[in-house]
Amino acid sequence: MSKNTLNCMSAVKRGPDGKRPQHDKDIYDTHEDLKKCLSNAGDSNVDIALAFDRSASMSAIEKEAKDALDKFINSIKKESKTTTGNIRFTLITFDTEATLIYGGRDIDSLPEKVDENLTRPRGSTRLCDTALEMLEAQEIRCDENWKRVIVILTDGADNASRKTCVDLHEKITEAEKNDTTCIFLASNQDAIHSGAMYGFTPQHAITFSQGGTDKALGAVSGGIMNVMHTQSSEASPHFEFSQLQREVSSGVSQDGSYSPPLQQNMVLSPVSYDVSGVSPLLKPALTGCPPPTPLKLKRRLSKIGTE
Repeated sequence: MSKNTLNCMSAVKRGPDGKRPQHDKDIYDTHEDLKKCLSNAGDSNVDIALAFDRSASMSAIEKEAKDALDKFINSIKKESKTTTGNIRFTLITFDTEATLIYGGRDIDSLPEKVDENLTRPRGSTRLCDTALEMLEAQEIRCDENWKRVIVILTDGADNASRKTCVDLHEKITEAEKNDTTCIFLASNQDAIHSGAMYGFTPQHAITFSQGGTDKALGAVSGGIMNVMHTQSSEASPHFEFSQLQREVSSGVSQDGSYSPPLQQNMVLSPVSYDVSGVSPLLKPALTGCPPPTPLKLKRRLSKIGTE
């Protein structure tokens, strides 16, 4: 009898005679059957949802990002064979509109490569609406037996959504409180600052540059693997990007020949402003998103006025 079978049988209730039922090789010989047997006693069931930016500005890293996406999915698929939990994967691409590529599919059923026609850059950046829809669909799809991970990969700011950063900020904050791991990857911007605007914690946001997309997604896959191997009865493990992961994702070479701006991938102390007396029209923006610089704040206040 294999070690996995012994682990499985240890979760089976003893009979009146004090003995567990004998192993039936016809019942537990497949990996899928074993995963079902251990679903309540072993590794976690994990639902992963990824929103992948395919807007026109992604053209500069089109092939790199597509290759990194394929590598990311295949690494999760490979790791799923070592866990007793079920792993589901959702992929949504977004530009001016959102397109569902995979909807809550078993990771083992996915092809090795995503159709390149479905990730080819075009259009604008519908980030907020896509992320909100993805979160809402995940809530419907998952019950308490599933751990949840959402990942957003983008290279620009939202310019095509009906909802705002404040709406997404509220939803991401709520999801984090409900044990959803929310991760933000961004290029051509400070991901920590931009991520905070959308509700992502600094520890869950990482900036990547051209040449670092696969490093950033590789760091994400490592964190997801930790979630996969967490006992189903436990909360999701703490996750944060290391400074080394931030550096290699930003383009810091081993010989130090290139280094990104110092603050682009560093977790700094949060900054806040006193908004007492500020017009109600301005307060939501300041409390729901990172505050602007003092100069911009002064200008905005002078335009709107105070109560």
